[in-house]
Amino acid sequence: MIETCQVFFQQSQKIGTMQIVNRILRSAVFVISGFLMITAFPLAVWLLFNSYTTQGFLLAILGIMGPTWGLWLTFGRNRPKYTQTATVWGVGIGLLGTVLLFMAPSGRSNSEDPLRHMYSNDGRFIRLSPFNIIPEIEQMNVGTNLIGPADPLIDQAKADRLADLTLNIYSEMQEDPAFHKVGSVMGLPIRQPLQVPFDNGHYYLYVPESADKSEPMPVLVFLHGAGGPFKAY
Repeated sequence: MIETCQVFFQQSQKIGTMQIVNRILRSAVFVISGFLMITAFPLAVWLLFNSYTTQGFLLAILGIMGPTWGLWLTFGRNRPKYTQTATVWGVGIGLLGTVLLFMAPSGRSNSEDPLRHMYSNDGRFIRLSPFNIIPEIEQMNVGTNLIGPADPLIDQAKADRLADLTLNIYSEMQEDPAFHKVGSVMGLPIRQPLQVPFDNGHYYLYVPESADKSEPMPVLVFLHGAGGPFKAY
């Protein structure tokens, strides 16, 4: 009898602990999904109809599916076929994320390519950085449309002009495999405000394909001074 009671007590403790963990996880999913629904979801809907690339379109779908799936996990558990729907939904998100990772540019180049990454102090290209998975043209696409309402020094007319100037350049670069495969290193400037060590210098080396590489060439060093290493420069 005593042993039976001990087993029952231990099982009750396990069930109670599982319920607490389950509630914590559900609360975390709800908070994260709610935050994404407020912040990322509207941008994803906008990008769905205004993307320039296949990656941008897929990212928009992922940005819509992710928060809604999280809310379904929170509020749909008493609905019929909840488990099947949640599983299929989750697998779809996982497959879409895998496709986006696979589509991320490698950043690799050879000496014959007109555009190359150059690093100091053993720096390297990070293929799976979010700033590389999201095409730089889409980063600029969203950024130039947000800067008008967000920046008091730039009105909507100036923001539209900035979008026209930059996005046309990026659209042209998208058609050039050499420019496309170098990807983006826009994540580098984020390191400094986050207090992450930033001693691996980076620059783009561009040599026009028409240049005679057997002869010395003039060099232009361009220190852009803006908020990131925009490839359009």
